[in-house]
Amino acid sequence: MTNEEHIKKISDTVQNVEEAFVVVQQNMLGLQKSMFGMQQTMLAMQKTMATKDDIVQIRSEMATKEDLKGFATKDDLQNFATKDDFAAIREDLEFIKDSMVTKEDLQETESRLMTHVDGLTMRTEKFDHELVAAQAKFDRIEERVEVLELKAGVAVTV
Repeated sequence: MTNEEHIKKISDTVQNVEEAFVVVQQNMLGLQKSMFGMQQTMLAMQKTMATKDDIVQIRSEMATKEDLKGFATKDDLQNFATKDDFAAIREDLEFIKDSMVTKEDLQETESRLMTHVDGLTMRTEKFDHELVAAQAKFDRIEERVEVLELKAGVAVTV
């Protein structure tokens, strides 16, 4: 193999390393964006969700039909909600109570999300290490190419 062929092979290798370096950087940016999005979603969930305990508290503070009888006459009650209306509301409240998450459920979800975030952080750190290693390898190859160019008396500009 001639020096020029050897230099061409090394130059191709350097180009491949540079392309891999760019791909690693793009992957790291994508992971960072994903982690940020998950954190924002968790914060939004914590601020806006009602829990089962909240629904129970609301229910305990609501007036019952008996409470209303003490404040209104029988004629007045004609304009108030009927048993069917209250049954529908009760069904809605039961649905809400059954489908809403508790603080424990939210904490469990947060714990699972944090586990995923930790995993993504570890992968990002791994990519950082790989990037440093790839850069060091690139630098070493570049130094070797320069030495070969000097020995071969060939000036290659990039």
